Amino acid sequence: MFKIYTASDFVYEIEKNISRFKFSLELLINEEDLIAVSKTLLETLSDKEIDIEIIIASGSKDQSMRIFNLINRLTSCGAIVYWKTDAELLKNQSFFLIYDKVNVINKIFYSTDDSVEDQVRYLNDIFKTIRSSSEEVEFPQGDIKVNFSADKTIINKNELVTISWDVKDASYVSIIPELDEVEHQGTAKIKIKEDTLLQLKAQNKDHVLKKNFFVKVLLSDTDLELDIDVFDPFLNEYISLSPIIENDIERYVAFSDQKIKISWDFSTKKSFKEAKLGDLELKGNHIFKLKKKKIFLFELNTNHEKILKRIEIVGIKDDKISKQAKKIELENKEKNEKDSLLSRVVNFFKELI
Repeated sequence: MFKIYTASDFVYEIEKNISRFKFSLELLINEEDLIAVSKTLLETLSDKEIDIEIIIASGSKDQSMRIFNLINRLTSCGAIVYWKTDAELLKNQSFFLIYDKVNVINKIFYSTDDSVEDQVRYLNDIFKTIRSSSEEVEFPQGDIKVNFSADKTIINKNELVTISWDVKDASYVSIIPELDEVEHQGTAKIKIKEDTLLQLKAQNKDHVLKKNFFVKVLLSDTDLELDIDVFDPFLNEYISLSPIIENDIERYVAFSDQKIKISWDFSTKKSFKEAKLGDLELKGNHIFKLKKKKIFLFELNTNHEKILKRIEIVGIKDDKISKQAKKIELENKEKNEKDSLLSRVVNFFKELI
């Protein structure tokens, strides 16, 4: 469910993962990196409705004309942009991106003993803290003013969420998918069963203004979620695969001869197994080299019921990729062996000294 990793190239990772953003994006970034990803961000905002907040860290209160125009375009597409003047934050470069509330990409690596979930929740809180001390960059929107919020954004299934809104200078206000037409100001408690993008729409005779808000619903005991990653030899790291779901079967596609890693964490459950692999640890992974097609039938037992999931991973042939992958894998193996030998030699001389 929760994921966090440090990008070797922050801009590249944002552009690579942006197609995976389904509901929300919270981005703490500097001016230079924002300009670099602006084209991809604007294309994404024009293609789909998402809840997006961007905090721009700067050493000055002044904005260049290029940044000013970019912020104007982003806000016109529905983004909420904040300006944070903080030389220390800019110096540390501790920027990060959170998408769909539970996935984090860090620009700078930091070491911690906290669980992945605790790290992600911590960065969600950090984003809120920095946002509260930042200045929202606003442009005229036909004199319509909207405040739209929820008391919590990460919840358990069927948990009540309190949403609040205050709209000025609009003739019509609606909130979907839960409430439809509403008064210009109010609060409501709603029960949310699944990941939901709430949208407030306000309009007058001249303008329409939309504000999005995403609420993430965590998995319950009746969910069986696995992470499926493929090893990219060019990046020398694992990257996530996205499934195609048909008739309750998850299908993944990767190149033949690439390494696949299936990861899971059911540490609060009763037992976990796979039809061919047998009984499995409640937290772990299974790594294998993909050939043509692999089919898995997983079974998770909770204190209440048994959940089954079928996964198919199909390998497609790409000789160029396959040969290059084998070459890189061999080079990495030789490098590791040399590093290991060098380490043993160094340790040997240390013992002599």
